[in-house]
Amino acid sequence: MLRFRDLLGLLPLPLLVACAGSGSVATDVAALPAAVEPAAGPAAAEAATGWPKAASCSALVQQLATLGPAARRDLDPLTAPIALVGVGEQAPRLERDLPIPVAATATAAPAPCLLLVGAPMALPAAADRVLDQRIVRSTYQDGSKRRRNPEHQALERDLAAAKRAPGDDIDVFRTGDPMLDLIGTLAGGVLGGIGQFGAEREIGDLETALAATPAYLEQPTESAYRYDLVELEAERRASLPVALFDRAGGTTTAIDLTRAERRLFALANDRRPQDLQPSPVPGAALVTTATLAAWRAGSPTLATSALVEHIAEALVDGAPARAATLGETLAGLRRTPLRPAAVAAADLPSGHAPAPAGIARPLADGLVQVGGEGGASGFYVTAEHIAAPLSALAQSSLVPVRYPDGMAAYGMVELVDDELGLALIYLPRHGEAPARAVAASTPPPPAARINTSPGVPLVDGDRIVGLFVVDSLTAEPRWVSAAELDRFVGRLQSL
Repeated sequence: MLRFRDLLGLLPLPLLVACAGSGSVATDVAALPAAVEPAAGPAAAEAATGWPKAASCSALVQQLATLGPAARRDLDPLTAPIALVGVGEQAPRLERDLPIPVAATATAAPAPCLLLVGAPMALPAAADRVLDQRIVRSTYQDGSKRRRNPEHQALERDLAAAKRAPGDDIDVFRTGDPMLDLIGTLAGGVLGGIGQFGAEREIGDLETALAATPAYLEQPTESAYRYDLVELEAERRASLPVALFDRAGGTTTAIDLTRAERRLFALANDRRPQDLQPSPVPGAALVTTATLAAWRAGSPTLATSALVEHIAEALVDGAPARAATLGETLAGLRRTPLRPAAVAAADLPSGHAPAPAGIARPLADGLVQVGGEGGASGFYVTAEHIAAPLSALAQSSLVPVRYPDGMAAYGMVELVDDELGLALIYLPRHGEAPARAVAASTPPPPAARINTSPGVPLVDGDRIVGLFVVDSLTAEPRWVSAAELDRFVGRLQSL
């Protein structure tokens, strides 16, 4: 029977000592301590969040820029005095290597400091640097053939051997003595039973393994082919509008950051998706003209730490803070898109009027530079094709081009006419093709031959009447009418 003094033996010794002491035990809230101070005092509680104490948002950003990696990892995003907000649907995605919380809208962010980032705007980038251009020999999978799986065949043989009766392998020798023959028969039966049990277990294992093993294997068949490869370094640049808004001070500091990014690419439009070989250029991204153009259209990557450091540098350099509301700051970050290449007559400067109808003039808008430095001009003849002189092309089917806004890319030659001296080049970026005056195309006056560069079409009003190219035999300008150009473009439908 358990006695009361036995229960006392189960209690912890410190509790017994406390209960046996002469001091009184606090039983009401007033007698309890109000708070427990940390071991290092109140300063340690303030430093637990890791965020520096600053008198203004500008001072906070400058202190954040000087923090080391260890101090940045100790920052608590739940107590952050600053928030990151993207303005507009096209706000860039940032690599968040700083624990700055991201708010969906500026009004929903409770932080006293707001780091507002607007939509990037593409800037003309440096020309591509071609490192190598060659023909690559490779193989691709063009099908497959079936063959028997040797593992499946081996399992079938083992299973057939295991299914033989174990008694077939036991031969009991007959001595003629009834007692000895009886003992041999009994021993054979015992051994046969043991063998039967082991055989059934082995058969079950083999059947399970056979069911899990495919009877046939698909062996890929390969075909050899070649494709053009251009190894190049490409660049993309963009300006990024950023504003640091201080709620307490009612001020904003607007900064326009310029970012550039260069990468190594292996441009291979003709490389098959089923190619079995690794990338011929280690460390380079395999791209086509379309995927390279998509990369150029994007914004350079930017980490939050780099963003904070750029803003801190601008503040040190004297970036001014002006009084502004949050609404005024957001409106300043929502910039209008780039103007189209075409210029309306109402936007022309004073004294500059469109050429009257009936007088051919060179096309001034929407020209694409083809072939790099020393090349020629091309112009859109369909939504995705331009016409350019053959003199601007190299030996490869890939041609470097530069759009009117300065963006560089590569086009692919799809059709060539040696007699006309023209080529049709596919571009991943669509453009607007001017109409062609097929019925009224006539040679322009001789003065136009002097003032017009090869590949630049002449227009009457808003319709193309023709263009000059350089004759490959005589090296003299040769006129290509709009009707000839139209027939050449029509050949695309038969490809």
